[in-house]
Amino acid sequence: MKELQQLSKKLLAAKKEAHEAFLKSLLSREGKCWSEFYKYVKRRKGNRENIPAIKDSYGWIITDSIDKANSFNSYYSSLQQREQYSAHAGRKHRRTIHH
Repeated sequence: MKELQQLSKKLLAAKKEAHEAFLKSLLSREGKCWSEFYKYVKRRKGNRENIPAIKDSYGWIITDSIDKANSFNSYYSSLQQREQYSAHAGRKHRRTIHH
């Protein structure tokens, strides 16, 4: 029974890792990535009507659908900005080293 539990944990970890890798590859593409991402979310959502309450970056609980959408939009926009800043900072750093 213990072996089955360990295998189950490994399987869940591998599934989570594959899922995260898929999302990362989907979001790393420029251009059509957002339309593909929303198609993915729609497929995953299925018949579920509501996303459960979430906490925003200030710790407030959000229950309104529009507010949740705006919160997710802000979050994912900030990730994209961080990645762009990080890429820009890396290029700038490499330039100063080579001169």
